[in-house]
Amino acid sequence: MKNNKIKIIANLMFMLGAQFCFGQVEIKNVSSIRTGTNEPSIGIDPYAGRVIIGSNVDLLFLSKDGGFSFTEKKLTSSYGVYGDPVIFINEKGTYFYTHLSKTPGKKAPEMWDRIVVQKSNTFGDSFFNGTAVGYVEGKMQDKPWLSGDMNKKSLYYGRMYLAWTEFDKYKSASSNDSSRIKFAYSDTEGDSFSEPVVISDTAGDCSDGDNTVEGVNITPGKNGVLFATWAARGNIYLDISNDGGKTWGQDRVICQQVGGWDQQVPYLSRCNSLPFSFCDKKGKLFVVFGDRRNKDLDVFISMSSDNGLIFTKPTRINKDPLGNGKDQFMPNIAYDRIKGCFYIIYYSREQSMLNIFTETRMVYGKKIAKLKEITLSKAPFSPSNKQFFGDYLDIDALNGAVGATWTEIDYETNIITIKAAIGPSKAFHKHINNYAGNVNEFLLADSNILYIHYHIGENDGFKIELARFGKTVYLRNQIEAITPGNYEEKLKIDMQPGTYEIKITYRGRTYSKSYTIK
Repeated sequence: MKNNKIKIIANLMFMLGAQFCFGQVEIKNVSSIRTGTNEPSIGIDPYAGRVIIGSNVDLLFLSKDGGFSFTEKKLTSSYGVYGDPVIFINEKGTYFYTHLSKTPGKKAPEMWDRIVVQKSNTFGDSFFNGTAVGYVEGKMQDKPWLSGDMNKKSLYYGRMYLAWTEFDKYKSASSNDSSRIKFAYSDTEGDSFSEPVVISDTAGDCSDGDNTVEGVNITPGKNGVLFATWAARGNIYLDISNDGGKTWGQDRVICQQVGGWDQQVPYLSRCNSLPFSFCDKKGKLFVVFGDRRNKDLDVFISMSSDNGLIFTKPTRINKDPLGNGKDQFMPNIAYDRIKGCFYIIYYSREQSMLNIFTETRMVYGKKIAKLKEITLSKAPFSPSNKQFFGDYLDIDALNGAVGATWTEIDYETNIITIKAAIGPSKAFHKHINNYAGNVNEFLLADSNILYIHYHIGENDGFKIELARFGKTVYLRNQIEAITPGNYEEKLKIDMQPGTYEIKITYRGRTYSKSYTIK
């Protein structure tokens, strides 16, 4: 990609710039105009000081200053661009943007008839038209994931791996229609791929639910071994290739996923806690997923140190009280192959009294037993009230630089958009959020129920007020002091059109938020 001297200089510029901009981790709106979007995927290049984010359905956000600012544009291809974005950067500095097709002349779901891999040799400034993979007449290709072998000691160093789900007929209830996991590899940096093969031994249905085989990851291990993991029928499956993907073995269930991958979370239209995996420097295989074995949703990690033969009992990642009715969901992972540290990102409602308001959490470390946890989001945000929130969030890490991206309801505009936190790992390790005075709302317009979430710091009592055009419609005086923390109230009020203001007052200070009902 560049000579070593340029690499070192660029890396120092990125890290020094990141430390200057992110003494604490700064949470950024990736879109300066708050474009409505979701389902982000991120790649960071500390050597070039660049960050690239793809999001649903065809957006590309590129930063040339280490994540301080982003430019926004739409990705184009003759195959069309539609959703399920995956960003991957190989060791040579080639950027890849993988996505579903939007085949001209066809409508959904028929237009999703192939997987498209577009690449950039200009650090994301421009992308080639792309390579189409997996087309089969009449079938749908869905939810791809792209990875590569970046171990120089591997026989297959530089080989890229693409895997996805194929549907006979999307959403079909017929027993004659099924789904399967397909796989192909490239030795030409994505210019061409091998003939796709089916690697799942047992097919799923086409419902796009728990009985559908979905969420495949291909994880290169030591000596070129490949691990494929996916979910179906309340289980996490593993398949292994010992020859760079030319042949595959028998699928095995490595653990149960209680309640399945298609999960129900209050006020979200869809929630997928699909498995993600990585191999560390020693060849240990880690798999992260979410399930409902403790009644509410939790995030778990399991590890194998013998090339996938035996896995440890899943360890619960989130630390809130067991079975407390608060959900954690949609995990994803990154492994810094140079620093040997891994990062897990997920959504959490552990600070929400009513299991509604959501935070973005991250845990990190080199050993499962010594993971540390931080909150990334600036404030708990309201759910999307059945709008599509996206099927995943993402995180990437390399040489001590970390980039995380997720979907939020923007607290200023109430638009579903994406946020990012980017900087050196040390800034993340020191990151502490201050929620003092935070106030948020979530309105169920069809039932006139208003949920108010607020944070109270040190206090001698407080007042919370809801006013419309300056006229108070709800007031509560809390006379006695309460323990500092997050609180919620559920109000059923005749919500007329107009501008409302929620105010909390304590210790002589007032914090407020306005919102409009049309």
